Amino acid sequence: MIVMAAFLATAGGIASAVESFATMLWIISIGYVGVALVHFAFVIASAPRLADTAPMRELESRRW
Repeated sequence: MIVMAAFLATAGGIASAVESFATMLWIISIGYVGVALVHFAFVIASAPRLADTAPMRELESRRW
């Protein structure tokens, strides 16, 4: 949906194909950053609600 919105936003607004493509790439990248920020906010909001009840594990031995 982000790609379709970017395509439709730049389809007729800019005369040059190069400028239109560059603008579309910027809109897509800003859209994906927005989605990532929303997901990150959900993680930050839900992390304190998780209980830390797992038992401590032994230290792993060196393998090399």
